Amino acid sequence: MRDRQSICIVITNDIFSDQRIQRIADTLEEADYNISVFHRIKGNRKGRYNWKCKGINMMFKSGPLFYVEFNLRAFIYLIINQFDVITSTDVDTIIACRIAAWVKRKPLFFDAHEHFTMVPELVGRSFKQKIWRVVEKLFVRNLAGAYTVNQTLADTFTERYREPFISIRNLPHLKPGFQPQVRELTNVDSIILIYQGAINKGRGIELYIDALDQLPECELWIIGEGDLDQKIELLVDHSSSRKRIKIKGLISPKELPEITAQAHIGLNLLDPNSESYFNSLANRYYDYIKAGIPSIHMNFPEYKKANELHNTGILLSQYTLDALVHAIQPLIADPELYYSLSENCAQAIQENNWEKESSKLLKLYSSI
Repeated sequence: MRDRQSICIVITNDIFSDQRIQRIADTLEEADYNISVFHRIKGNRKGRYNWKCKGINMMFKSGPLFYVEFNLRAFIYLIINQFDVITSTDVDTIIACRIAAWVKRKPLFFDAHEHFTMVPELVGRSFKQKIWRVVEKLFVRNLAGAYTVNQTLADTFTERYREPFISIRNLPHLKPGFQPQVRELTNVDSIILIYQGAINKGRGIELYIDALDQLPECELWIIGEGDLDQKIELLVDHSSSRKRIKIKGLISPKELPEITAQAHIGLNLLDPNSESYFNSLANRYYDYIKAGIPSIHMNFPEYKKANELHNTGILLSQYTLDALVHAIQPLIADPELYYSLSENCAQAIQENNWEKESSKLLKLYSSI
């Protein structure tokens, strides 16, 4: 039997809202690894976990100095504490983790949640993109293991970094005794459209708000927080449909499934101008499936591949208000279509869940 190995996972997110890191940490802790997560603190939210958390309040909240401060403090933490393995999450933590791993001669794992240099916030900002690409070239190397959120990105990163990546998808955890629910859209007073995720650029949130003016039988729930919080609140205040829009803020991953299950249609539009979004497979895709609700997504590679297998929603070729409204209307007008898609959700979640996907994570870390 191996000694209990210690792993430190480093992320710039607040752990409270990061479903993927919580699942990974839980799984590794249950497999008898000693897990610590080094992360930033946002607000006063606290969670209870089965592993150690080291949260830091940042002096700088954004911009270059945020990344300098975070990586410096992460490096110091990794150097003064003893860990057998270091896991860097995304390119914005790789400097601290790579140098600490070199200094202490420890194996480094890398978890890429997205195509970092192609996120919407960096599109059109060539100087910042060049800096992050230099960081990638210098520090994403000599990895003990690497993984990302889907096969498209795994193939892209394997070629880009010349390091083998595997796909470990963001799939929902199923509690013992979980029974998928097949939903019907009959005798419903108000049809709830739900978006859950970051309130950031290119997520279609402005389109969801505008769509309500053409969908009088619907209300909209927005769950999450992000860079556009104030802008979205202002848009809602000025919307003629504002009484049918609820901004629920950030909800913990443990409480979120209960909220999702109260909705009827899931929303997941993404700006096609972002290569990061184009190659994505968002958490909410399978969260909606677990809840048994048909959902609307972009016709991007990973969503197309998944929907061809399970047919749980509608895919859009255009990122426009008209395309969104025309996708929602058939779901409302045709109860049989809605029921069929929900039935497919119930079947899909039995094959696509964290209990099955996590075996790849355990196999990867068992190699050290």
